[in-house]
Amino acid sequence: MSSTALAAPKTETLTYLAQLTPTERRLVDKVVDELNEVEALGNLETARRIGKIIVERFFGGDVGAFNTGHKKTATYRALSERDDLGPSYSSLWYAVAVHEHFLKIDEKVASALSLAHHRVLAHVHDADARGDYAKKAVTEKLTAEQLQGIVRGAEPPRTADAPARGRPRLPEVVKGLSKVGKMFAEMVTEQRLAKFATEPLDDTERAEAIQTARRVAEQALLLADRLERGTGG
Repeated sequence: MSSTALAAPKTETLTYLAQLTPTERRLVDKVVDELNEVEALGNLETARRIGKIIVERFFGGDVGAFNTGHKKTATYRALSERDDLGPSYSSLWYAVAVHEHFLKIDEKVASALSLAHHRVLAHVHDADARGDYAKKAVTEKLTAEQLQGIVRGAEPPRTADAPARGRPRLPEVVKGLSKVGKMFAEMVTEQRLAKFATEPLDDTERAEAIQTARRVAEQALLLADRLERGTGG
């Protein structure tokens, strides 16, 4: 089991990948390959298997260790920085929740629920209540929306010492770069590039577009360099 903690405050600007040892990097590579293979299935069983992989590879098979430590485990958090990861990073938390449900809720009941139902149950903090809601949803044939309405009306506030079950928060730099990356991925396609090449631009407009593209590229390289060196200044 690998449980590398985040670095000390003076190196907090390092990316998670940059904090890993070669052995931990190989582990992350292996997990990305496994997740991408499973992700192609695209159903409830997919989520269950993805959750199991995460828990077994990074947390020694202990769901409780994931619930209390996933935000501090660099190997797991490094997945958010992998462009080749098929499943979205935020979906991994829900997948672990599905895996946990199959461990703690009657398997026939858990199997009868849709992935949407499991996403609702993932935010129920009390394990016993979660099981009761699951049985109620199956017995009364509740839709995920109906179940969510019941849960929202009955779920008590989370106590201060209860482990957080919310979707893991991505660092701002990762979130921002992800948005920019998706925007460029949509823009820089063969079809779009062909269209750009034939758009009627005068010399001034073309020069301005080229200058802007180069400035963006330079800023991106500067950011990458500073992240690698572990400094924001």
